[in-house]
Amino acid sequence: MAMIGDFFVYMMLALTVENLLFTRGLGIGKTMMVVRKPAYLFSFTWVLSVTMVIVTSLSWGIYRLLRMVSFLYAFYPLIYLICVSLVYVPLTIYYERMKPEQYPHLKVVLRLACFNTAVIGAALISMQGILTFIHAIGFAVGSAIGFSAALLLVGEGQRVLSLQQIPRAFRGLPITLLYIGILSLAFYGLIGHQLPV
Repeated sequence: MAMIGDFFVYMMLALTVENLLFTRGLGIGKTMMVVRKPAYLFSFTWVLSVTMVIVTSLSWGIYRLLRMVSFLYAFYPLIYLICVSLVYVPLTIYYERMKPEQYPHLKVVLRLACFNTAVIGAALISMQGILTFIHAIGFAVGSAIGFSAALLLVGEGQRVLSLQQIPRAFRGLPITLLYIGILSLAFYGLIGHQLPV
């Protein structure tokens, strides 16, 4: 029972306080295209959740197996690439062969969800050695849901900002980054941190 409680605590922690987009700036880039088409958001969240959980569990296990190796940090990118490939290739083959009518729609979503800095962020946090397996899985699920919710919030902000008269130099990515920065400061204040004076 305590493990289920720990799972939900770490999931809520990753969803709110440790949101990968707002606290670490992970996932800013092409994944912002997902919110332009809300139909992609559900499939993106599903694929991102599956990818994060599998990659986090694989990288957590590999880290535990090889943690005595002194130069393991040099292999983190290789471990991450292998773990993501073990998720991306079977999902691609499955959708291409079993559901060819959905594959053109999901091809973009698979690429954006699997090869994403939010996935590597969750995997690297789990590989730091301070999380148990249940904590790491809870963190991965919460990170995926929280990242998708943050994308939805940023997408709504982009929609509202597109209706405003913004100087040409700030249109597009610059105003989006400013918006994310202001949201990050708001969340930083909501969790009880004080800004240095």
